[in-house]
Amino acid sequence: MLAEPQVARPGEVVRRGFASATFQILPLIALVSGIAATTACVSANPALDDAILVSTVGDLVAALNPQSGIRHIRLLAGDYAVSGPLTVPDGMTLEGAGVMRMENGLPAGFEPGTATTIRATANFEGDLLTLGNGVVLSGLRLEDFRTDPESKPQRLGNVVVVTSRVADDTVSAEISNSEIICPNDSGVMMNGPSGHCLLVFTRNLERQNAPPPHEGAQITARLERSIVHALGGAAALFEINFAARGKVAVTFDSNHIEGGLAVSGGASRPDLVTGAESSFESRDNLYVCPGSNPCNQSAAWWLFGGTSAPHGFAASGANHNLVRVHSVNDRIDGFKTGIWAVAARRWLSTSGPVSDNRIELELQGIRIQTAGEGAADLDLLGAFSAPEADGSQEFSPGDRNILYVLIRDAVGSSSPGANRFAYVIGPELEKNLGTGNRVEFAGSLEEFTHSNLGFSPAPPAAYFLEKP
Repeated sequence: MLAEPQVARPGEVVRRGFASATFQILPLIALVSGIAATTACVSANPALDDAILVSTVGDLVAALNPQSGIRHIRLLAGDYAVSGPLTVPDGMTLEGAGVMRMENGLPAGFEPGTATTIRATANFEGDLLTLGNGVVLSGLRLEDFRTDPESKPQRLGNVVVVTSRVADDTVSAEISNSEIICPNDSGVMMNGPSGHCLLVFTRNLERQNAPPPHEGAQITARLERSIVHALGGAAALFEINFAARGKVAVTFDSNHIEGGLAVSGGASRPDLVTGAESSFESRDNLYVCPGSNPCNQSAAWWLFGGTSAPHGFAASGANHNLVRVHSVNDRIDGFKTGIWAVAARRWLSTSGPVSDNRIELELQGIRIQTAGEGAADLDLLGAFSAPEADGSQEFSPGDRNILYVLIRDAVGSSSPGANRFAYVIGPELEKNLGTGNRVEFAGSLEEFTHSNLGFSPAPPAAYFLEKP
C-alpha cells in the first residue's frame, strides 16, 4: 500500500521524493546476467532500503528486467526519452524525484527542478508503461509523443496500462503524486484501445482468434494526488472488460483530471461478454474540460453497463454485466455534458442484443457545471441503439437493462438545460423498444428536489421508486 499522505496546506508540498544531490552515485554492477555497466547510476547506501538510483534510460531498462532482482528504483530528476514500451515487473516500486505541490487539497504541479519525466520518443510503438501486480509508481511525469492529427499513420498506444495477462489473472497497481499526459485521439489496436492516459482492462487479445479472452481476471488500480491531461480526445481513464467474468476496479482520490473518462462493465470484442463487473470510486476529484479538445463533442463521464463494439465488426453482444460508480464530493466543470450513462448500448444490427445489464450510479455531494448550447448535467438512459451507425433500419437494443441512480446533496448548473432521462433511445417502433429497460431513481421526486439543487429539468416523477 502507499504510504499515508502528508498533510499539506495550500501552497505547501508533499515530499515523497528524495534530494538527488545528497546521494553518492556509484557505478552500476551487472543488473542482470550479460548486461555490463557503462554508466554511473546506482547507490549502494543501505539507508535507501535496498533502492537503487538510476539516471539514464539504458540503466532504467536494465533495472526493469524481472531477472534483475531489483524491487525499488529511484529515478533522479531529469528527462528519460524511451523508444520502446516499458514493463514494470510484479512487486516493484518505481519512484521519481518529483515533489508535487498541493493547493486546496488538489495537486498543482511539480516543484521547479524536481520533475522526473519518462516520455515516448517520435515513432514510438505500443504502450509507454505497463504495470505488473503490486507495482507502485510515485513522483513521475509520464508523457506520450504527440502525433499530428493530419499525419498517417496515427500513433497507437497508451501511456499507462494495467491489464490482465492470462485468464484468472490478478493485477493491482497504485500511482500517486504523478502526472500523466496523453495528447492524442483515441483509437483501436488489435489488442485493445489506444490513446488513453490510464487504461485498466481485461483483455481479448485477438478477437476470436487464439489466445482466448482472459476470463475471470481481476484488475485493480488506484490513482491519488495526481494530475492527468487528456488533451487530444482520448480518455483520462478508460476502464473496461473484454472478457467474461472479468472484474475491474479503479479508485481516484484527490486528483486534478483534465479530460473525460469511460467505464464499461462488459464489451464484446467481438466475443460474448457476460458476468463482468467494473467499479469506479471517485472522491474529491476535479474533472475539467481540456482546453485543446472542444467539450461540445464529449461528456465528462461515459458509463456503459454493457455494450457491443462500435468499431464496424459484428459482435455477439454483452449480457448480465454490471457497473458500480460511487462519487463523493467530486466536481465536473466546463463540459457540454456532465454524465452520460447507458445501461445497455447496441451499436450495430449485426451485433447480438445487449440484455440484463445494470449500472448503479451513486453521487454524493457532486458539483456539475456544464457549458455551451444544449448543455446537460445528466443524460441517463436505460438502453440505446444506433441504426444510423450502420445505415440499417431501427433495431432493439435488448431487454431488462436497468440504470439505478442515487443522488444526494448535489448541485447542477442551475440554468435551464438539456438534461435527458429515457428508458430507450434510438428505436421508435414499439416492437423495437425491448422489454424491461428502465431508469430508476432512489427515493421520491420530492426528496430529490429537497436534497439537490440546480438540476433542470429534474427527472420525471414516474422514474422514482417511491411514488407520491
